[in-house]
Amino acid sequence: MADVSSSLKKADLEGAMGEVVLPISPGHRGRIAIEVGDQRRYLTAQPHEKAQQSAFAVGDQIVVVGLE
Repeated sequence: MADVSSSLKKADLEGAMGEVVLPISPGHRGRIAIEVGDQRRYLTAQPHEKAQQSAFAVGDQIVVVGLE
């Protein structure tokens, strides 16, 4: 899941593919980078509670599945 500012719309982000830029693990938020339009956005992220993988390393490919 990713935290999002009010300038971005939920529809712009859900389903977006990106990559981990700071490690993510249970209980520890990290950062992801995604492309929105022609801009690269960096968001704080945590593993989704139903994710098959609970920890993500720098460079891992991700899909945004929810927003807080």
